[in-house]
Amino acid sequence: MKITVGARVVGAVLALLGCLGRPVGAAEARGGEAGTGGPAGVVRSGKFVGPISGREVRYNIYLPPGYEEGEERYPVSYFLHGVNGNESSHNEIMVPAIEEAVAAGIIKPMIVVFPNGCEDVYWGDSKDGSKPAETTIIRELIPHVDKTYRTIPDRRHRVIQGFSMGGYGAVEYAVKFPELFSICVSYDGALHTWRTLSALRPSVTEGLYGNDEAYFNDYSPWVQVRRNARRVRNGVAIRLVVGVVGDLNQRYGRALRELDIPVDYVETGCAHDLTCIMNAAGRNSFKFIAEHLGKSGR
Repeated sequence: MKITVGARVVGAVLALLGCLGRPVGAAEARGGEAGTGGPAGVVRSGKFVGPISGREVRYNIYLPPGYEEGEERYPVSYFLHGVNGNESSHNEIMVPAIEEAVAAGIIKPMIVVFPNGCEDVYWGDSKDGSKPAETTIIRELIPHVDKTYRTIPDRRHRVIQGFSMGGYGAVEYAVKFPELFSICVSYDGALHTWRTLSALRPSVTEGLYGNDEAYFNDYSPWVQVRRNARRVRNGVAIRLVVGVVGDLNQRYGRALRELDIPVDYVETGCAHDLTCIMNAAGRNSFKFIAEHLGKSGR
């Protein structure tokens, strides 16, 4: 799968804003026309005030070709960004990738949502409440998307993906909320334990999680998968696509296998670069999603 990183995407200025930045206007861009050989979808920006957090929740959303004219409902994938990213991150890679996969007959059209994950909170809720990433995604954004757009609003047709910190978040959400997601694909996920995250990013463990390991554990994929092993084993298809974050992914893959949870583990030889990783393994990731989409269990 060769990705052309030339698709126009929404609001580059959004990169300057954090999770709870100032209001943004409606914007729209075409999807990845280049190299797909077919019609392009559209990427829109959206925002609303979260009914629980009371904060502005921002996201970009890709709607497939024909969405505006039709009445069909679609599966939905949530793609979580890495550290210091926002809702515009990775749009220019993932939108052409999904359109190419659809054009190749690998997967059916789907909606893709790019949330804003508060820059660096590893997709949990900071202890002081200033960056409520999990609350806004799980309890506010997903219900909003299902209400506002023509999704198929059930776990069998809901996918969670992410890159780097977003890969951590994707795995954590999949194993913590198996009632919401049936498929998880992590791209070079930064699958930290409390110990490794404390050593590498003390600003996160101290500044955002109050140096409180017990609090952090509620947002740890290592802890959550043990708590929910049976439900994950029977209902969530997991794929780990690895670049350079090999040690953490290898260890997490072993932890899954020790719990008798199947995992599709792939090493690409790429740097920590989503374009390289998608070119190396993106086509098979979409095959993996297509294989499991709509299934009631494993």
